[in-house]
Amino acid sequence: ATLVTAIASVSLLVGGIGIMNIMLVSVLERVREIGIRMAVGARQADILAQFLIEAAALSLTGGAIGIAIGVLGAVVTAWLADWPVVISPQAIAMAIGCCLAVGLGFGFTRHAERRRARVAHARRHDVDTRLELHTPGAAVVVPLVAPPMASETISESTGIQEVNP
Repeated sequence: ATLVTAIASVSLLVGGIGIMNIMLVSVLERVREIGIRMAVGARQADILAQFLIEAAALSLTGGAIGIAIGVLGAVVTAWLADWPVVISPQAIAMAIGCCLAVGLGFGFTRHAERRRARVAHARRHDVDTRLELHTPGAAVVVPLVAPPMASETISESTGIQEVNP
């Protein structure tokens, strides 16, 4: 039982890290969408709910596939060994609950870092936002795609927008 618990724990951890990374990529790819939604009045809770629903759907899909493989394995093993098949509904419910908890937990963990996407990021379609976030105090040069904000300046000769965080 200890070996099975250890294997299951490692599997949940690996699945959770996978969900966390998928959510990171999802948030990074949607900075513009998040900024636009916030600019038109979406609350942080609305953005968070969207990503948590996606994390839950992802984890439940993986859980359903895992349960199906487990049930199929139990049926085939019972058929080959001529044993009776006993599949507990409580075990299936607990598996679904664990999948949901892992998906929501790891989905929220990664999303919490990036959920405060600024509206300014939505205005710059070609900006690599990671560059601006990881170089505090440095000027970042980006193409001009929107009127400047208070902290931005535009070069008259080149039309390049300079952001000073």
